[in-house]
Amino acid sequence: MTLHTTPALEIRPARPEDRALVEAMMVPYLRGFGAEGPYPGLERYGSDARCAAFLLWLDGAAAGFALLEQVDAGTTELVEFYVAAEHRRQGCGRRAAEMLFALGPRRWRVGVRQDNGPALVFWRAVLAGKPGLAVHEHARPPAWIYEFDTSV
Repeated sequence: MTLHTTPALEIRPARPEDRALVEAMMVPYLRGFGAEGPYPGLERYGSDARCAAFLLWLDGAAAGFALLEQVDAGTTELVEFYVAAEHRRQGCGRRAAEMLFALGPRRWRVGVRQDNGPALVFWRAVLAGKPGLAVHEHARPPAWIYEFDTSV
């Protein structure tokens, strides 16, 4: 008999000393979009009170990141979300997203590039899997925007 264990997942705010780690993970993230170079505005995630970076830790190892931005008094946008390729398709991304959305009741906005088929499938499945959550989906090229409220 084979037992399958679920890896331990943690979401932690990135500290200033984690910046190099976020920058290193940003390289494969950007390459996935055919982009190179530093992420524009990454320095805001640590210096601007409206922006927050989180690291995803899987069994004690860095496995991804999330960048959040407060866009108005009640709305938080999940600006970027990345799970390293070796950790995908194990439920870690779904669990991480649910943990982020549980940070507190609020309105959320998630944008997904229209040409990113795997991400569209992922986010539609994650959001559809939340019973009672009213998700508003609309196109704002080049992205699909998902808006929902976890406080209701």
